[in-house]
Amino acid sequence: MNAAHILPSSPIAKALAVVGDRWSALVMREMFLGTTRFGELAAATGASRATLSKRLRALLANGLLYQNPYQMRPPRVEYRLTEKGFGLYDFALSIWTWEARWSRGADRRLPPRLLHRGCGHRTLPTACCARCGKPIDIHELRYEAGVARGAQSATNDGALRRSTKALPDAGDGKGLLLHAIDLIADHWTPLVLAAAFMGIRRYDDIRRELGIATNILSHRLKLLVEAGVLQQAPGTLSGKRLEYRLTEKGRALIVPALALHQWSLEWLPAGKGPSMQIFHDCSPEPLALRMDCSHCHQALVAREVSFP
Repeated sequence: MNAAHILPSSPIAKALAVVGDRWSALVMREMFLGTTRFGELAAATGASRATLSKRLRALLANGLLYQNPYQMRPPRVEYRLTEKGFGLYDFALSIWTWEARWSRGADRRLPPRLLHRGCGHRTLPTACCARCGKPIDIHELRYEAGVARGAQSATNDGALRRSTKALPDAGDGKGLLLHAIDLIADHWTPLVLAAAFMGIRRYDDIRRELGIATNILSHRLKLLVEAGVLQQAPGTLSGKRLEYRLTEKGRALIVPALALHQWSLEWLPAGKGPSMQIFHDCSPEPLALRMDCSHCHQALVAREVSFP
C-alpha cells in the first residue's frame, strides 16, 4: 500500500508535537521517576532555568502536568502528572526496556531494574497485543491510511530542533550510543524510522513521503546507520540503488512508536478519524498495545512498579 503521505499527519507526529523535544522528554522521564520540584528537575535534566520554565509551561498547557501547591509562604508549587500524563506510562516502560537492552545502562538516571509488586518479582516489560496476549512482532503488524489532516496544534515554543551536541560513541565498534531520549528529541528522526517500519526504504521514497529537505534526511539517515538502528543494503529490485533497512536494534524501537501512536489516539482527538491505524494479525480491530510483566504476564501499571 502506498503510504500516501500520511506520516507527517499521523498520530505519532501529533504526539511528537507535544513531547517530541529533548527537554520535554527529559522532564516527563523525571516525572515518572518521582522528581516533582523545579530545582530537582533542573538538576536532573541539566536544563537552564529559562529552558525548563518554557518546557514546563508547554507541558502544563498541553494538559500533561498540573501544579500542586506545597508551601504557602512564600508560595511554592510542585509538578504532578495528570491522567493524560500518566497515559504515557507504557511509552516510558518501552523506553526503559529499549535502553536496558541496547544502551547497556549508559543512562545513569534510569533505574537498573524494575520490581512488579503485583507478583513480587523483577520484571522486563514485554509489549503484547491486549487482544490475543502475544508479544508484539513487527512482521505481524499492518497499517491502513485514513484521512490525512494537519498535525495537532501544541504548545512547544520552537522546541523541535535537533541538538548540535554530538552523541557519544560506544567505544566498542558498535556505533553511537543513541539513547531513546535522543531519538525522540527531534521531529524528523522518529518519522524516518516510522517510514522504515512501513517498508519505505529508498532515499527518494522516504523524502517524498515525509516532504523532508534532502540535507535533513541525509543527516538523520547517517545518524541512524552509525547508531546501528538502520543498515544500508542493495535494493531488492536493483542492486545499484541502496535501501535503508531496520536492524534488530531498530526493529525494537517499534514498541515506543506504537506506544506513542496509542497514546495519541486516546488523548489527542483526530476529528473524523486518525490518518493512520495499526492492526495486529489476530484481529480486524485496531491494535491495543499492553506492557506486561515478564514474570506473571499481567499488565503493568504505575502504582505497582517500583525501582528496588
